[in-house]
Amino acid sequence: MIRRNIRREQGGQGGQGGQGGGGTRKQWKDVQIKVYGTTKFRSDLKRREKEKTEEATYLGPAPEGLFECRFVIPNGDQFPNGLENLSGLDTVRQSQRVWINVVEPDVLSIRSETMANLREAMVAINWAFHDMRLSVENPAAQFIVQMPKYAHAEGLVLVDLGARPVIEETNAPHEAREADVIVNGLVEKIKPGLLASMETLRGLDKNLSMRAHLGRINIRQKKTGAGREFSLKQFEQLMKTYSIRGGASLNSELADVQFVDNVIDWFSNPAHGLVEEAGELESKCILAIVSPECELGGAVQDMTGPSPQVWLENPFSFEHHPRLDCTVASPDRQFDWNFEVHAGIIMDTAPSGMRTMIQNLPMSGAKTPDVSRHLIFPTLKKLRPNHIDNSVNETKLKSSVLLPMIGTPYVIKISITKSWKGSEVTAAPTITWSIEFYGMHWNEIINTASRDGRKKDWGKDMDKIWAGSDPSLEPRLGEFLHCILRIQAALDDLVASRAQQSE
Repeated sequence: MIRRNIRREQGGQGGQGGQGGGGTRKQWKDVQIKVYGTTKFRSDLKRREKEKTEEATYLGPAPEGLFECRFVIPNGDQFPNGLENLSGLDTVRQSQRVWINVVEPDVLSIRSETMANLREAMVAINWAFHDMRLSVENPAAQFIVQMPKYAHAEGLVLVDLGARPVIEETNAPHEAREADVIVNGLVEKIKPGLLASMETLRGLDKNLSMRAHLGRINIRQKKTGAGREFSLKQFEQLMKTYSIRGGASLNSELADVQFVDNVIDWFSNPAHGLVEEAGELESKCILAIVSPECELGGAVQDMTGPSPQVWLENPFSFEHHPRLDCTVASPDRQFDWNFEVHAGIIMDTAPSGMRTMIQNLPMSGAKTPDVSRHLIFPTLKKLRPNHIDNSVNETKLKSSVLLPMIGTPYVIKISITKSWKGSEVTAAPTITWSIEFYGMHWNEIINTASRDGRKKDWGKDMDKIWAGSDPSLEPRLGEFLHCILRIQAALDDLVASRAQQSE
């Protein structure tokens, strides 16, 4: 059809000499490129399709007539967790071009077209087993106690169900500890578990997200008959039991949203030593819908305009529980905190209908602040019926300000989140607020692979993650912890200031 149209144009230009024909040949070439792509594009597409076909081949049954070797797992009771269906070895199959099958409970059959591939596959399988065993042996959750700021605070810690542990107030004289003493104590407690867990995460073939959060610990379970008063040493032992048995967690999505503007005003004031003098605060708003398979979302553009649009990112499917969760109880402070790493998969495509749904979600621009002076939201309108509505678990709008911390590569992110059950966005939302703290370089570095592709490259003693000039890990990790203490101190000062104003 396209070609016939062009020929008619060529006939109509025949009286203009040879120029008409030359113009139409160029036009035809442009149309060919538009419809079929360039030769390089087509060859790249064929190559990628061929690679995908070849990779899928090694996930199926092995053909006959191949070289074969048997891999005997040393102890049957140590068969790596998650390998029951061998999906954990898909990367080895595809990268080494081998077929792997279970022939006995502790014996694998590896087949390949070449002996060289068999040898490489054996090495890769050994490393895969090593990484999987590490992930089983290292617990994900760790609860520790931060040393109190004042020596007199080493009194009784009050622990109640459904509440945050706090140190009982006393009238003892205040003897302030140096921040270095508190940080050194934290490094000693955090470092062993951090090193083991991070080494496991380096070998994980998934996308990682790393963040620190400030919040309030909530005690959900307590041993029957246990009292509510604990010495600091007893409280440390109690928190260790939560690392093993659960029953406590950090609530980082907080309900007292009326506090947010005070926090933003306080933190963004250079007089309080967290940020430099700045003009307009950097802010952003994210819209996301969550289904059982994944979360799909993106930044809202032109929020105050008549028709805001969403700049979509790739959908992702993160695991429900973090691979690393180090929670730090600070019973003498206003806020506790944690450091966690989540693992998941960045997906190429969203489940059918999700992308269309979020792109067509009707919105109108933000007119006036409804929750906060600093954090504004577009208005979501009733969604037209869609076949995917029933599979949406949650719809979320998250508005945030970003405050780069002075003299560091770290940033404080203060957010308010509106969330709706399913896609009922015209109902009253649940509204919470949060404080995140992270390295501006983390998103890229945490997922950068090493040259051999087997593990992620975080540098010597993780110097690419924990910034600083010192060659050893402890001082660089200490600099990060000093930042957490500065944020805690700023929040303590803010609460004290508000209490004085209300007297």
